[in-house]
Amino acid sequence: LSKQRVGAEAVRDGHEQSLLDHPQLLELSDAELRVQLQAEQQHADSLADTIEHITGIEKEIEDAKSDHTLAEALEVQDAARAELESARDKACASAVGALLTRWVRTEAVEKTRPQVFRRANELFVQFTRGTLQLELDDHASPPTFSARRGDKPARSITQLSVGERMQLLMAVRIAFLESDEPAKLPLLMDEALGASDDGRAGVIIDTVIDIAEQGRQVFYFTAQTDEVGKWIEKLKAANTPFKEINLAQVRHLSTAANQPLVIAPVDVLQPPAPAGMDHAAYGQTLKVPNLDPAQESIVDVHLWHVLDDVDLLHRLLCQQIHTWGQLALLAQQGGVGLLAANNGQFDMFQTRARAIENACRLWRIGRGKSVDRGVLIDSGAVSERFMDEVAALAESCNGDAAQILDALTEGQVKGFRAGNIEKLRDDLESKGYLDENDMLSPSDLNASVRGQAGDDLTRGVLTHEWIDRLLAKLPT
Repeated sequence: LSKQRVGAEAVRDGHEQSLLDHPQLLELSDAELRVQLQAEQQHADSLADTIEHITGIEKEIEDAKSDHTLAEALEVQDAARAELESARDKACASAVGALLTRWVRTEAVEKTRPQVFRRANELFVQFTRGTLQLELDDHASPPTFSARRGDKPARSITQLSVGERMQLLMAVRIAFLESDEPAKLPLLMDEALGASDDGRAGVIIDTVIDIAEQGRQVFYFTAQTDEVGKWIEKLKAANTPFKEINLAQVRHLSTAANQPLVIAPVDVLQPPAPAGMDHAAYGQTLKVPNLDPAQESIVDVHLWHVLDDVDLLHRLLCQQIHTWGQLALLAQQGGVGLLAANNGQFDMFQTRARAIENACRLWRIGRGKSVDRGVLIDSGAVSERFMDEVAALAESCNGDAAQILDALTEGQVKGFRAGNIEKLRDDLESKGYLDENDMLSPSDLNASVRGQAGDDLTRGVLTHEWIDRLLAKLPT
C-alpha cells in the first residue's frame, strides 16, 4: 500500500508540473479536456505515421546507395546513345557515298557515251525546240533508247508520233554523218517532211537551214510542189542562198507544165507582236496562264513569267519555244546562241526560274498535292464499291487530302471502314498529298522568299519589285 501511494503521488506530482507548464488547462471543463485530449491523440497518431514514412524513405535511400541498378541503367543508356550515333554516322556516310557514286557513274556514263549519241541528242533537242530529249539506258540488255518530255516519264521510241520519229531519225543520221566524214559532205534528204504537220515541218526546215548556214551543202528531193513552196518561203525569209532545180524541166518532160509550182506558206500560228505593249499588257494579250505553285516542277511555266524583254519573248515564241523547260533544255544543249540570248541574259533567266521554284516550294508547305481519282486508285485503300463516292468527295474538297480524310472520318461515305481511312491516310502522307505542317502566313512566305533570294538581291540580279510581282501571282 505504501508503494502504491508513493507511485500515485509521483503521478500526481507529474500532472501538477504539467498543469503548471500549461495553466490554460485548469480553466477547461471536463468535457473540453476530453475533446482536446482526443485531438492531441489523433495528432500523435499522424506524427507516428509520418515518422514511419520517413523511416521507410531513409531505408530506401540506404538501399539505393548500396544498389547498382541506376548506374547500370545509365551505362546501358550511354551505350545505346553511342550505338545510335554510330549508326547515324554510318547511315550518313552511306547516303553520301551512294550520292557520290551515282554522280560519278552519271558523269562517267556521259563522258564515255559515244559522241554520236551526244550530238544526236543535241540535234533532237534543237529539232523539237526543247520539248523532247533523247535518253539511253546502258544497263538494259540490249541498251534501249527512249525520249523524255520535260519531267514526265520517259517513253519508248515507238510511242513517239510519226513527226517526232522523223525528227529523231534526222538527228541520228546527221550525227552519224558528222562523226564519220573527213570533211563536211553534202546532206541528201528525200521527202523528209512527208510525215510532219506544218508546225514540225517549219521546225525541220529551220533546223536544216541552220545546218546549211554552218557550211554544209544540202540537197532536198521531193515530188510535192507544196513542199517546194514551203522551202522557198523559209529560205527567202532567212536570206539563205539556194537553187531550185526542176528535174522534169532538166529531162525535158512536161510534168512541170502539168503540175505548176504552188508556193504554199507554212501554216504555223504565230503569236501577236508586242507592238509597243509593256510586259503586263503583252501577257494579257498572250492569255498567259498564271503560276500554278501546286505543281512541283516549273518546266511547264510560261516564259512570260521569266522574261521581261517582250521582244525577246516574241522571238522565242515564234520559234515555238513557250515554256521554261524548253528554253532550259535548249540552253543545256548549246542552243543559247540559236535563241538570240546572250549568256548574261540566260544567267538572269536561270536565277528567276530558281526564285519561282523556291517560292512555289515554300507556298506548298502545309498544302500537299491535289488528290484525284487516279491517286485514290493508286492508294489501294478505296475499293471499287466506294470509288465513285470517294472520288466525288475528293472533287468537292478540291483535292485537299486533310478535308477528304476528315469527311471520311465523319462518316460522309456510309460504310467506309476506319481501317481503310488509316490506310488511305498513310498512303497520302507518304506520297506528299497530306502535309501536316502549318502553311506559311503571307508575311512569313514573303520573308522566306526574299531570304532565299538574298544573294541575288544583293548582286542586283533580282529586284524587290520583281519579287513583289512574283508573290502577287501566288494564290492566297
